[in-house]
Amino acid sequence: MKSFVWIFLLGFIGLIIYEVNSEKGNSPPEQVPVPQHKLADADIQVGSYELEIANADTNDWPPLIIYLNGSPPWAFHATIPSLAAGQKINVSLRSFAKDDGLRFDPSNYKVTELWIGGGSYDFRKYGF
Repeated sequence: MKSFVWIFLLGFIGLIIYEVNSEKGNSPPEQVPVPQHKLADADIQVGSYELEIANADTNDWPPLIIYLNGSPPWAFHATIPSLAAGQKINVSLRSFAKDDGLRFDPSNYKVTELWIGGGSYDFRKYGF
C-alpha cells in the first residue's frame, strides 16, 4: 500500500511539473526593451590651442561632455552646447579642467585622446 501512495505522489508531482513547463512553453517570450545606444559621430581637428569639433551625424546633438587625455570621468573635461547636424564649434583647450580645478595647459600637454558623450549618448573614444 505504501508503494502505491509513493507512486501516486510521484506521478502527481510529475504531472504538476509537466503542466507548469508546458504553460511556459506556450506563452510568448517576454519582450524586454532594448536600450538605444547612441554614439556621437564627430570630425575633430586638434590645433595648438583649440579643438574644432564638427557634428558628422545626421541628427542634432544635445549638449555633450568632452573628456581629454583619459577616461571619463577622471580626465580634463568641458561641455559643448547643442550642435546641429553638420555644424562646427571651436573649443579652447584652456576651457578643459579636472574636478580639482587643474586646467589643461596646451603648452605642457598634448591631446592624445578625446571622449565625447553624455546624457543619452554613450561615450565614444577618438585617438590622436
